[in-house]
Amino acid sequence: MTRKPPFESLAQAEAELRRRAAERDRWGDRLEGHVRALKEPGMREDLLRNSVAGMFRNGWAGRMAGSLIGQAPDGLGWALGAASGKGSLLRRAGWMALAFAAPKLLERMNGFSWDDLVRELGVSWGRLKEHWEQRKADRSAN
Repeated sequence: MTRKPPFESLAQAEAELRRRAAERDRWGDRLEGHVRALKEPGMREDLLRNSVAGMFRNGWAGRMAGSLIGQAPDGLGWALGAASGKGSLLRRAGWMALAFAAPKLLERMNGFSWDDLVRELGVSWGRLKEHWEQRKADRSAN
């Protein structure tokens, strides 16, 4: 069997080369457009936001986070309690209580600015440190 040549004439080969060059240029222009779009900060933010939102909508993390933001308030508490299977019953109950309280805490935090939140966390951390130091001093005194 003889093999048939891919082109019957040089004109056909040149036409195919032109067609392929035009296709390459078309795809190159399209790729450059994508790169230009990705260089815009707003586009990157939208792409990241949509990706994370899709991940949360379609996965187990979304079902757990959905309860955190109030879609199913009971689910996250039970999930966190079950997920923290290691440790004492008190620890698991603490995680569940935190998860049950989280939607209300987030609701109340809507009016706070980040500066207020950081300041409040700093004050709370300072109080905890003082409490721990006082307990340590009391224990060493006994």
